[in-house]
Amino acid sequence: MGRYTWTERIEVIKRTLPPEALSIKELSEETSININTLYAWKSKIEKGTIPKTKRKKILSTQDKFHIVIETVKLNETQLNEYCRKKGLYAKDVKKWQKQCESANGLFNESAEVKEIKNNLRNEKSHSKALEKELNRKEKALAETAALLVLKKKAQAIWGDEEN
Repeated sequence: MGRYTWTERIEVIKRTLPPEALSIKELSEETSININTLYAWKSKIEKGTIPKTKRKKILSTQDKFHIVIETVKLNETQLNEYCRKKGLYAKDVKKWQKQCESANGLFNESAEVKEIKNNLRNEKSHSKALEKELNRKEKALAETAALLVLKKKAQAIWGDEEN
């Protein structure tokens, strides 16, 4: 069994609440976590006895942005020292920096993003072409149905063409 942070444990146990409302047994089968372990986690969470040292500090978006601004010019050693003082992880700060950079468009889009956008554009044009063809076929079908109805009415009024 792997080690889970309390944040991960809470997320797993949240799945027992609505809208998913899984039973502990179902959750155990799905996640391959022992049923007794899940009951123990749930009990600790409900009692509020989560070890304080294991709790992850929850920061607002503004706090993260300010941390990024403070640390952007720091080298690796200085960043690690800063993180120790603030109780943060350097990997989190680096992740926030990348998010800020991509959000502000400081770097070109990755090849993956470009490919996804290109695929989306192609799918939209293909969908539009299919929709246009479908509309054309629906109109032709409606016209054919109308002609058949008129033909039957004409036969009913004037009789068969063979007579």
